Amino acid sequence: MMKILTTMVSTSNYLDNMGITYLQMLLTSLRMSKGASYLP
Repeated sequence: MMKILTTMVSTSNYLDNMGITYLQMLLTSLRMSKGASYLP
């Protein structure tokens, strides 16, 4: 039972890290596109 819980926790942590990385990439690309549009 504990092993299942540990697996679930580590999986959710992994997904959280992936989600955070994805969000950071998304924000970075948004910032870059905004910066590009500000350029004359």
